[in-house]
Amino acid sequence: MRLSGSVSKYSPARNFGFIRFVRDSYTEEIFFHKSSLQEPWCRRLLDGLPCTFEIGERNGRPIAINIQIVQAGDVPGNAGQHHEQ
Repeated sequence: MRLSGSVSKYSPARNFGFIRFVRDSYTEEIFFHKSSLQEPWCRRLLDGLPCTFEIGERNGRPIAINIQIVQAGDVPGNAGQHHEQ
């Protein structure tokens, strides 16, 4: 299941950060590594940048995977899905 959130506390020197999201009325943060980004061209991750992601597991702990940066004009719920015409 894809969740929506926003990038927070990204450290380019260490290639990891956190995604802030709301689940069951509680704000949570989940760790991510830059290698989990679906857009390798995305070199500059700014705090507050909207994204969608899935939750996976690494070393017994939750981690954000399959991260898609939400581009302007994307419809919520369809972020990162590209439609060919």
